[in-house]
Amino acid sequence: MGRYLTGILVFLLFSSAIAGQTHEQVSFSNDNYSSKWDLNIHGSPARTRLKSNKFGNEEKITYGYNGGLDLAYYFIAGEKLKFGLSAGVNYSFYKALRILNYNDSIKTVDADNDQFTLYQKGDNIRETQNASFIDIPVLLRLEYVPFPHFGVYLHAGGYYSSALNAKYNISMTYTAKGYYPKYNVLLHDIDVPNSPYFFPTNKPMSGQGSLQVKSSYGITVAFGLKYKLTPNIALTAGVSSYMGMTNLSAYSKSNWFLVNSNRSINTLMSRGDKITENAYCVDFGLSITLWKRIKPTDKPIIAKESISVPEAPKDIVKLTIPRIAEIKDTIKKENAIIRILVSGKLVDLKTSNPLHAKVVFKENNTVKGMASSPATTGRFNLILTQGMYDYEISSPGYIPIVDKLDLTETNQPVKLPDLMLTPITPGPIFQFNNVSFQNGTNVITEQSYATLDLVGKLLTENPSMQLEVGCHTDNTGNETANLTLSQQRANTIVRYLTNKGATAVQLKATGYGSSMPITDNYTEYGRSQNRRVEFKVLKIINLQEK
Repeated sequence: MGRYLTGILVFLLFSSAIAGQTHEQVSFSNDNYSSKWDLNIHGSPARTRLKSNKFGNEEKITYGYNGGLDLAYYFIAGEKLKFGLSAGVNYSFYKALRILNYNDSIKTVDADNDQFTLYQKGDNIRETQNASFIDIPVLLRLEYVPFPHFGVYLHAGGYYSSALNAKYNISMTYTAKGYYPKYNVLLHDIDVPNSPYFFPTNKPMSGQGSLQVKSSYGITVAFGLKYKLTPNIALTAGVSSYMGMTNLSAYSKSNWFLVNSNRSINTLMSRGDKITENAYCVDFGLSITLWKRIKPTDKPIIAKESISVPEAPKDIVKLTIPRIAEIKDTIKKENAIIRILVSGKLVDLKTSNPLHAKVVFKENNTVKGMASSPATTGRFNLILTQGMYDYEISSPGYIPIVDKLDLTETNQPVKLPDLMLTPITPGPIFQFNNVSFQNGTNVITEQSYATLDLVGKLLTENPSMQLEVGCHTDNTGNETANLTLSQQRANTIVRYLTNKGATAVQLKATGYGSSMPITDNYTEYGRSQNRRVEFKVLKIINLQEK
């Protein structure tokens, strides 16, 4: 048992070390939408033993059952790696069968207080021992999900086992002889009902009774596979082992009599036998993720990190913003056209300092409003009518922002959250929701041209900037085909941008296929988010490289 305990301790320390490193190094993010709680339900047919130290060689294979539930909390709850702790309650049923022949001799006294030697023999003894327990396991849990639907788990820990009920059934052919040295007499073949002298020959006997067992504790290890049916429900299958560490037998001393004076048969457990639990299980279960938040289907107002904006056409006149009171009066007077005040603040992502920047709002690729923010406050105001707008924000030396604003169903002033622009330095990744391809091809859709033109302008205005064009797919279809398609799409975008004035040294095309999802692939919304084009600032290149 010592080597089992040593192995478990080594495993727990190793798992803790891995978890600590993973928390810092592995990109399995613990985002706000991943639940840290799982409810696990399992049922396990088992090969069980009430392992005997005295009659272990006579034990036969028997089968029992283990089943229950536990609640797990994960300290690390990422997309691919989970590490945590669980506690629960199990019901376990153990069965043991021993088949043997037994004989011994005992010096004792009879009913008349005469000393004699009892020679007793049991042929073909068959004893079945059944015991049930309530177990309380506490486990360390490590789960790794390398594929969208499949994962592996490894659990280890200890359990406390409280005895519920224990019984035995026994049968044998009994022979007894009594030798009285005082009289030099050997008594045998005596089977008289109610006689205190009971020395039968080859007498068939059977009996049953309650076993005296006590609560104990042990260690358990489990390993298996996990298959996700939905984002919140998974099937599990594996193997586990339960190893008791204390003696279950509550018999205080050895009882060397096979048969009592009332002719009832004693259990083999009472004959100096030490008993421990032992079970090897095949586990089947259900894992339910609790309180998992679903990512909203509404897109945020501000893009993750976005793109450039062109200079406003010269024939567009910058709006002069009237006082708020005048705006309200205008809205009341012009019932046919609802005008909406849109305001916001532009700041540096790293320093939060206000920025001087330009803001352009377009509807159907037509400029409808334009404003700029002073460097002292970073604030802007402009008036728009109801509609669906694309807006573009730019400032020299920063990666611009492009996103949408829905004003179709509002007539109240709209204040945007702080709009944060990222300085052009190596590292930032930005993407565009409106860059797309025709289904299953590398043909760019027309709605993507305007945005890609802005990327081209960004590159020509910043000739020292080198971008990686990274294309991603969802996990629908063949993985190799997805990888090939994503590389073809990245190559197509690079060709488009070079035709717009960018140089080859400024661009790198990379197809990632479905290997880097940003959310799950179980819903259409999730798959649409994973189908994306990302631009990453690789470095600020030396112009001599061109």
